[in-house]
Amino acid sequence: MRLRAAPFVPAHDVMRGAMHGAQTLLGFAFMLAVMTFQASYIITMVLGLGIGEMLFGRYGAGAAMMH
Repeated sequence: MRLRAAPFVPAHDVMRGAMHGAQTLLGFAFMLAVMTFQASYIITMVLGLGIGEMLFGRYGAGAAMMH
């Protein structure tokens, strides 16, 4: 059985690429913030990421289950 890639759909793939770029930008920004060694920044980021995953992470999990 040969695996094939899904067709390129500009309406979906351009947005997915933009979201990936935004996620990468945030990752680098978080890395630079952690490198400041200010505990308040680190604690705030960890809490914010945890709360965001709790509130919105289920949407990504549901999309993966649909495929």
